[in-house]
Amino acid sequence: MTRWMLALVMLIVAMPARAAPGDVVGRWAVRSHGHVVMILALDRDRSGWHGTWWRPLHFQSDDSWRILSHVAGPIVARPLAAASVDGDGLRLDFAGAEPNARDSMVLRAMPDGTARLRWVGGPDAPLVLDRATPDERPIVPDPAALYPVDQHWPTSAEMTALFDADQADRIAGARTDWTMVLPHDRARRARTKALLDADMLHSADDFFHAAYVYQHGEAPDDFLLAHALAMVAIARGRADADWLASATLDRYLQRIGQKQVFGTQFQMPPAQPATQEPYDRSLVSDALRRALSVPDLAEQAKQRERWDAEYRAARK
Repeated sequence: MTRWMLALVMLIVAMPARAAPGDVVGRWAVRSHGHVVMILALDRDRSGWHGTWWRPLHFQSDDSWRILSHVAGPIVARPLAAASVDGDGLRLDFAGAEPNARDSMVLRAMPDGTARLRWVGGPDAPLVLDRATPDERPIVPDPAALYPVDQHWPTSAEMTALFDADQADRIAGARTDWTMVLPHDRARRARTKALLDADMLHSADDFFHAAYVYQHGEAPDDFLLAHALAMVAIARGRADADWLASATLDRYLQRIGQKQVFGTQFQMPPAQPATQEPYDRSLVSDALRRALSVPDLAEQAKQRERWDAEYRAARK
């Protein structure tokens, strides 16, 4: 055997087998409001990968895989037919309902302990899974119900700290020294923008906190971005971001010279009573205000009186 052939054989022997993806062995659950909708179980031994997918017989979703609908039929067990490494994930081929049919998907373990399951040839949006205990089983589905998929978004500790600092700067209320707060606000917005651009914000809390930071901006675009961030916070589970979504829209409208419509914005002109003007009180009803956690017109009048009293006391 020539030297180059011997070296080639030694190289082939020395090369490790293609690395397996992250720790995907075990039981994974797709959950809705904490209830298990599907279970994916995977194991590996010397003979290869083994697994079972317990799922409702029928279900549908849009391209976002955020909500499962038409979830019906008994829970069926689909055996794993084949598995192979696919980049940093594991491609799984499960037996389908028809002979020779396959459901093909790629499972990726995430650093936060969850996993993402994406259909091959389908939309890029994945199903989100977390670890399941050995005794957990899928619930019996209700065909008339919708099943929003629990997302398990990780929360940024840095974004939480930025929000906490934003709130701490305003704890003095009417006695706040805005000449000190303004440069802090600008630095917080700059850092929040960097986190957004780096795709470091994911959870409902992240977007809620970022919306508050931008709500305390200076330019119309700051408030418009804050409104968009508040809507993402709502979409990801922070129902209490409804007031913030209303307030950011009001602040944007006033900053571009239009009338606010919800009544969340109060101004304190020097030596004058508190005002909400410009304000179109007729476009939005009190019922809609209350639906978005905004006080009605009568309560807003009381708020103006409280602001007047607080600022008069602060100026003494």
